[in-house]
Amino acid sequence: MPLLKDPRAKVLNTLITGVDIVMNHHLQKTSFKKEAYKEYIKDYMKSAKGKLGEQGPERVKPFMTGAAEQIKHILANFKNSVLYR
Repeated sequence: MPLLKDPRAKVLNTLITGVDIVMNHHLQKTSFKKEAYKEYIKDYMKSAKGKLGEQGPERVKPFMTGAAEQIKHILANFKNSVLYR
């Protein structure tokens, strides 16, 4: 009778790794191109601005300023990014 391989070897061979939040929420990569992302984020920011304005108008300016800085960074590094939904 041949010796059996380590039973953990089968488990290790089927192990899938990745970013926890992506795997836990079954997120899929998007096929956004830079121009499509600009259009998407423009619409999103318009919606976010409206909702923040309803909840507390004083929150709009700091949010928009901070978000604009982050969006510039994302767009400048878009080719190095992977987006999920």
